[in-house]
Order: sequence, then C-alpha cells, then structure tokens
Amino acid sequence: MFLNFKKALGFSVILLIVLVFLETVSYFSFQRLTDKKFSFSTINDDRESRIGFIKTKLGADVKSQALFVFHPYLGYVGQAGAYPWSKEVPPFNQFGMLSVAGHSYPYKKADDEYVVAIVGGSVAEIFANQAEVSMDQYLRDRLGFKKKLVLINLATGGYKQPQQLFHLQYALLSGFEFDAVLNIDGFNELVLASENISNEINPIFPSGYPFGIIAKSHSSSIDFQTSKQYYQYYRLSKVSCKFS
Repeated sequence: MFLNFKKALGFSVILLIVLVFLETVSYFSFQRLTDKKFSFSTINDDRESRIGFIKTKLGADVKSQALFVFHPYLGYVGQAGAYPWSKEVPPFNQFGMLSVAGHSYPYKKADDEYVVAIVGGSVAEIFANQAEVSMDQYLRDRLGFKKKLVLINLATGGYKQPQQLFHLQYALLSGFEFDAVLNIDGFNELVLASENISNEINPIFPSGYPFGIIAKSHSSSIDFQTSKQYYQYYRLSKVSCKFS
C-alpha cells in the first residue's frame, strides 16, 4: 500500500514538472511565433472576433454562405471559396483546406524542401498557417537546417481522431508528398467525443455540430442556423449502435 502511494506520488510530481515545463515553453513560444506577449484576454478577444465574423457570415440573411461541405472520407471539409477566418486571409482552397501561404494541393515537394503535413483540429490549423516562416527561420538559425520548411495544412476546426488518420491516407492517395507528419491533437478527442456522447452521437463520428445536418439533409452544404436545428439528429440509435 505504501509502495503504491510512493509510486503515485512520484508520478504526480513528474507530471507536475512536465506540465510546468510545457506551460513555460508555450508561454515563450507564443511570443516568438506571434510577436505578441501572451495574454488570455487577447486570445479570447481574437477568438470572439472570429466567432462573430463566422456567425455574421453564416447568419439567416446569408443562407448561401456555407462554411463546410460533406466529404465521403473525412465527414466534412471547408467549402471552397468560403472564408473561415476573415477576408484578409485566403479562403478554403479546392481541397477544402485553409492555406494562408497558398501552397498547391496536392503538394509536390522540391529537392530543397522539407515538407511536413500538419493534421489535427483548429489549433493544428492555426499552427500550420501561422508558424511556417518562424519555424523555418528557427531551424536555420539554431539547427543549421539547409532545406526550406513547408507546412501543409490538413487540419480543420473540429477534427478529431480518426479523421486525422483518414485525411493522411486520403492525401497520400491524392498524390501529396511529405517528409514527415505532425499530429496536434488531444483536446477535441476528449471534449468533442464527450459532447457527442452526451448528445447520443457515436464518439468516433465527426463532431455532431458541423456534421449532423449533413447526415440529416443529405445536402452538400451547411449553415450556422440550420446546423443548430439538426444538432441532435445523428444519434447512435439511428445506426443501431447504442453507446452506454
């Protein structure tokens, strides 16, 4: 009993040290990557601004402005031409992904490039579209990296496993060329899977909020207002897979 307590205590101390280390690295990395001092209020203001923009764009008076479309392998992808961030940032490309750098899809790597596929949800999407220049410069200055770093975004807000795995398979079959893959996940797998369960949606399925109306209406697109109406549609009972 005492031995188990010591093991648990030791594990807790190690976990605490790791968390402190990660928080410290994240704090200073944020400032380096964004040239802004870390601030919860600043991040929240930016988040609220983006949410407000999306709600305005997908309001009842602009029903044609769909943000996502159905995808047979991934559940949903971005609507080509729709702006997920703002008009100052490029829209979703023909592959349904956001590429601020304007990389071609499917991406063919050059000999002097080191191409990394970024998969995950919204955090991964932001990283792929914001960190390329800073990371490239960091690798050159600190590690003497000779090749040009290219980050190819295969992430979309709300994605969770196994969507990342499916997307990587789909990208490789589509002709993308990568040297490495970086999977940034964890939050959506816990929070959105739990949210699916609370609404009787299979936790393995894509998050119910953007996908529910597509499953219900068999439509090619969704908008903010109607997605709320059909949020609870895609239930396990509908597919004979009750979760308990």
